[in-house]
Amino acid sequence: MSEPRFAGQTAIVTGAGSGLGRGSAIRLGSEGASVVAADIHFDAAQHTAETIRQAGGTAIAVAVDVADPSSVTSLVAAALDFGSQIDILVNSAGVSGAGDPALEESTESLQQVLGVNLIGMFSLCQGVGRHMAERGRGSIINISSISAEVADPVGISYSISKGGVKNLTKSFAVALASSGVRVNAVGPGLAHSGMTAGLMEDAEQVRLRLAKVPLGRFAQPSDVAGAVAFLASDDASYITGTTIYVDGGHLALNLYDFDVAR
Repeated sequence: MSEPRFAGQTAIVTGAGSGLGRGSAIRLGSEGASVVAADIHFDAAQHTAETIRQAGGTAIAVAVDVADPSSVTSLVAAALDFGSQIDILVNSAGVSGAGDPALEESTESLQQVLGVNLIGMFSLCQGVGRHMAERGRGSIINISSISAEVADPVGISYSISKGGVKNLTKSFAVALASSGVRVNAVGPGLAHSGMTAGLMEDAEQVRLRLAKVPLGRFAQPSDVAGAVAFLASDDASYITGTTIYVDGGHLALNLYDFDVAR
């Protein structure tokens, strides 16, 4: 049998305690990566790490607040102590914000969302990127959103942050390309996660949202994890600075305001 494609590699996954981060951590672990499951909720990170270990993989849990630069520094140090190198970084930690209308959104809410979704991601790309550049290899995958491409006058802080993620990804991709480090993003559409749990309980909202998804379903964490694993692998060795949208065709339909004919 062939060796798992991430055997001998160490991966950091932030936001690994739940949702898309947990799905990506488990997927990478199932394909041989030694996973550093990082989350602000340490118990949740431990649960993910234990799930990987129970399946025969290798993983540790680390508590991290990505909005705190010193916490990010500690995470990178813990990962290097665990695996002696960092081959894959998945930036999945994120918050949705208050969801207030644009003219009512507070600067405090915007600062909180940017602190996690954009500045925290910047700190990790920078800290891990330095290590990867010294080694001459590595893959960074940032979790973005279709909100990077479409306006949302209600979730404006989230949209602003994800628009920033798109260009942060491009900027680091260009900055690190000569060092052999690739930087890409995965942009989910509406997905099953802790962030969307409330919406999923609203049958009318589910019906309205699904009407805008040509494939007729919301993303599962495994759908996003598949794209993450691809971008982390050598199969994507000539891909950098791009975003793969895992959205069931939502953006393809976005210019038209009608339900999908079935």
